[in-house]
Amino acid sequence: MPPHRRRRIVLFALVANFLVAVSKFIAAFFTGSSVMMAEAIHSMADTGNQVLLLLGMKLSRKPPDTEHPFGYARESYFWSFVVAVLLFGFGGVYSIVHGIEKIKHPYELVNLKWAYGVLLASMIFEFFALKAAWAEVRRHKGHRTVLQYLKVSKAPEVVVVFVEDVGALLGLSIAFIGIGLTQWTGIVYIDGVSSVIIGVMLCISAFFLAQEFRSLIIGEAAAPAVRDKIYQTVEAFKEVEKMGGLLTLHMGQDDITVAFKVRFRDGLSTNDVENLIWQIEKAIREVVPFARQIFVEPARLDE
Repeated sequence: MPPHRRRRIVLFALVANFLVAVSKFIAAFFTGSSVMMAEAIHSMADTGNQVLLLLGMKLSRKPPDTEHPFGYARESYFWSFVVAVLLFGFGGVYSIVHGIEKIKHPYELVNLKWAYGVLLASMIFEFFALKAAWAEVRRHKGHRTVLQYLKVSKAPEVVVVFVEDVGALLGLSIAFIGIGLTQWTGIVYIDGVSSVIIGVMLCISAFFLAQEFRSLIIGEAAAPAVRDKIYQTVEAFKEVEKMGGLLTLHMGQDDITVAFKVRFRDGLSTNDVENLIWQIEKAIREVVPFARQIFVEPARLDE
């Protein structure tokens, strides 16, 4: 996915979350609703998360240097992991603690028209943000389900924004129902229970994101289809008798390192081998353009 499209999705989400956060704080102030305050903190955390994602995208484009010869592409993975931790801490845990406090010390909600108006407006903002993220997910998920795509995707910004937007719409729905039930039944602690439910949902989302980005930070191989292309490309050379030991590693979404061993046919000179390795690397980059670093090792590859 081109970087400019990922950046556009994050910027769209940033603007939407900021507007939603401000409106929710206003509604929480006028209504005294615990669930509205939880939603306001949730949206503010999401706004901060978008800023961190933009920071990660910018840092990941730094060129390689002496201390980091493979570049800085994994910066986007690191900052996405930080986003998951913040989503858990500021969004999930705060919502749970605030909700429990409201259950222990309930009080009447007032000016609920503010709450309903803000929630409906927030749903509209979040819907358009989710629509932009969904367009990218649908463009790249292919035959896979959404969950399968999120688990294998190497584009952390899109995954974070999509999961956050889905969580935001679910949270808004829970808040709307919670406030409505509180007003309808007169049971004021329902507002606090709704806040706890939103907090638990955010913690689950954060745990899912943290697990995915932890795997990317540790290092994930390229997709099987990409590895198959590399095998087919190398083995198409008539001078190659056998290929083995293929290793691939995602340094970033559009940056993989490739290493493998090759047994060449007998009778090739040193110059022939050097020229052949250059041709193999060129051929691989034609079918896998994001193969930035390629290491070919001539070897016996005995059984």
